[in-house]
Amino acid sequence: MSATGILKDGWLNECHYKRPDGSIIEYKLRTDPPEAIFWSTYKLKKSDIRIVTKGFDRAEAAALRQEILDSINAHEREHKEAIDAHRNSTNKALRRNASRKKS
Repeated sequence: MSATGILKDGWLNECHYKRPDGSIIEYKLRTDPPEAIFWSTYKLKKSDIRIVTKGFDRAEAAALRQEILDSINAHEREHKEAIDAHRNSTNKALRRNASRKKS
């Protein structure tokens, strides 16, 4: 999944999702309000995703939007866990250094 894209007219364009079978799906993201895409507190919804790649019927497109949403959410969870682990190790080191200075 590539979250990089071009923000134009409230749409995050040219986003790509690589499926497990290797196929690449192009999609767009549009949030309401548009600036919510940058908010860490915004919970992305399936309806915020629009499939650009043609050739899917309505049911397939809905399943694909869910697959993309699940992928984005999994990536966000992994990113948050990595940041939390780094923050915890940094705080641990700061506490250790502070206790050494007191001694």
